[in-house]
Amino acid sequence: MAAPSLPSAALHPDLKDLADQFMRLAEDARALAARFDDPRMNWTPDPSRWSIGQHLDHLNIVGRLYLPVLREAMGQARARGLESAGPYRHGWLGDYFVRLAEPPPRRKFFAPKAMRPAARVVAAETLVGFLALQDEVRACLREANGLDLGRVKLASPVTSLLRLSLGQAFRLLAAHERRHLWHSWQLRKLLDFPAPPADFE
Repeated sequence: MAAPSLPSAALHPDLKDLADQFMRLAEDARALAARFDDPRMNWTPDPSRWSIGQHLDHLNIVGRLYLPVLREAMGQARARGLESAGPYRHGWLGDYFVRLAEPPPRRKFFAPKAMRPAARVVAAETLVGFLALQDEVRACLREANGLDLGRVKLASPVTSLLRLSLGQAFRLLAAHERRHLWHSWQLRKLLDFPAPPADFE
């Protein structure tokens, strides 16, 4: 069950901005998948490219891997008293990867096997899962309120070689979602204009 949507008025400005970003991502996904059935959500112009549904499924998988890591780091930080009202300092490497994840893509990345989407998805279930994930991330942001977003560190679920501050981890998750929704909108344009492709079934 999705976590309840929480008010963000009391959030630190950095977290409030992130909460707003995840709200906009949910709205963007709703608009993207509006009136899209399973065939449209699973269509791709090239077998080497993911469908809209696969992009959303990938985001669901990544988000579900990220949330326990975020919550574990936050719990340990509370126990250690790593709290601050800011301003926060973040390392340059994590900031670099956040910028690199933003759309339009400047570099191609390959998803680890554990983060690859299903071959086909159920449109409604995949969208509901993504929207529920955004609610849970916003709840997680509430839980992070008061922590030092720069000093709290965690390893990226993608590679343990990359250590991020808590603030960077949230920002990277948002940038990653924007990247894949950007890819998805490019596919939707192919489906919508001027008419569905000749190979659409």
